[in-house]
Parts: sequence; structure tokens; C-alpha cells
Amino acid sequence: MKRLLPMKRMLALLLAGLMTAILLSFAAPSGAQQRSVVVVGDSIILGAQTPMVAAFSNAGWGINFDAAVSRSTSAGAAAIDSHWMELTDSLVINLGANDAGNTAAYRQKVEQILTSTAGVPHVYWLTIREVRDYYPAANQAVREVAAGHPNVTVLDWNAATAGSTGLTAGDGLHLTNAGAAAMTDLVAGAVVNSVLPQAGAVPAPISPPVTAPPATLPPETVPVTTLPPETVPVTTVPPATVPPTTLPPQSSTTSSRLAAIVPKSTAGGKRMEQALDSGGVDVGSALGWTLGGGFALVVVLLALGGAALGAWALVGAGAKTPE
Repeated sequence: MKRLLPMKRMLALLLAGLMTAILLSFAAPSGAQQRSVVVVGDSIILGAQTPMVAAFSNAGWGINFDAAVSRSTSAGAAAIDSHWMELTDSLVINLGANDAGNTAAYRQKVEQILTSTAGVPHVYWLTIREVRDYYPAANQAVREVAAGHPNVTVLDWNAATAGSTGLTAGDGLHLTNAGAAAMTDLVAGAVVNSVLPQAGAVPAPISPPVTAPPATLPPETVPVTTLPPETVPVTTVPPATVPPTTLPPQSSTTSSRLAAIVPKSTAGGKRMEQALDSGGVDVGSALGWTLGGGFALVVVLLALGGAALGAWALVGAGAKTPE
């Protein structure tokens, strides 16, 4: 009897579920099954809760809105897991503004979420407005990871608000009323009406203006004036003519004395004799005497000087002798 009780309970539960399904099928119109969306995010999308819930409800969608202030990506992943029974249609995610500073760690968290929701038919991930220097890398990580999951569409909130003013508060992130309406239009338009393409590509960069190369001007030709070479007159100075020095002819007496003094046996004596015979002494010939002749002349002159001194001494001695 004790074993039969659990089986009776199981049968009762199955019958109750079957009856509920039958009643629901009769209550709902044929082919009018309600679609639903789960929204999970942080304080940014929380600012659009009221208009977004209204937009989905007006479109006939069921919506479960789950957003919290200062929610991290890891906390958002836990919130998504808590709604796994409701994830039968569409999921909208807005996470990363609070913890995307470490791009590698953020990429891993995004990968974990998108892998765990691979069975959800439609997943939409909102990018972050790039008002901080690490947000562009975080958005790029989302795009790259989403490219490997065919059920994921990246809703580029950053590109949709580029150049717009008045959509956010002073921090550039949290929504004003106008920003809440703009985000609602973006999300509801994509989820309900599929008006946006399944964007995942990086916005096309603005091409720098093409600057035409500067015109090349031919080099300026400066005429060169060629001056004739300056002609300097050259004054030719005739060589100075130096008249030869002519010594006066020697008298016969002088010639005889010199002939007596200079011995004829020496080369100098012969030259001197030739000079005396010619009637004069040529300077060039006199300078051409050899060393031997000059030395002999000096000896002779010294001898004559000695003889003259001796004679002078004798004369002096004779003068001093008493008579």
C-alpha cells in the first residue's frame, strides 16, 4: 500500500497537467500564442523600464524586466540563469558598464553568457556608450564573441546615440526621459518588428578627407649673367741692365810690384801674371783664384809686413844711439 501512494500522486499530477494543457489550448485562439521577452541589465537600462514595458505590452508581448543598480556582468549571468524557465523566445541583455575595465575578463563572461543561452531563439546584446577609454574594447569583445553565435544580435546603442545630445545625464551613460524613449525604440523595434538588421559589425570608420597632392611647379630658372673675365694689364718691366764694373788699369809700377810679390809657380801667380800682361785686373778672374794662390798671397803679405816691422825697429834703434 505504501508503494502505491507515490504512483497515485504521480498519476494525479500528470492528469492535472494534461487537463491544464487542454484547457489552455481551448482558451487561446488557434495560432495566437503570445510571444515573450526577458530583459536583464544594470542601472542604464533600468532607466527605460517604464516605457519599455509599456511598448512590449502594447505590442501584445509578455515581458519580464529584471534590472538592478551597479549590477556586474557576473551578477547579470546569475539573473539570466534564474529565468531559464522563461527563456523560450527572446532575451535582451545590457551589462558591462560596471566591470568592463578588464577586457579579457569581460570577454570570458560574455562568452559564458552567450554559450549558456545558445538554446534561446533570439538574444540581443546592447553595446555601451563609449564615454570611457575602455568601453570601445569592451564593445569590440561583445561583437567578436557574438559573431560565433548565430542566435545573437548586437544592438549598437553607442552608434545609435553618436552625435546626439540630451539622451543621457552628465556621465554620458544613464538615461534621461528622451534617452529612455530612444532606447525603447531601439530595443522594441528590433525585438518586435525586426526593423534593425542583425548588426554586429563595427561602425564604418570615418575616412579622412582625401588631400590632393600639391601641384608640382617647375623649378624657377634664374638667368645667370656671365661676366667677361677681367683682363688685368700686365706691365712688362725690362730687366735692369747693370753695367759691368771695370777696374782701372794698373800702372806698370803696380804691375811690376805685384808680379814680384806673387810667385809665378803657383796657379794664382800665373793668373795674376796674365791679368797684369793684359793691362788690368778683371774682377771675375780675381775671384776665380784658387785657394792655393790666395794662401800664398797671404803668406807673402805677412812676410812683407814682418820685414817692414823689422826695418822700423832698426830705424828706431839707430835713432836712439848717442853720438
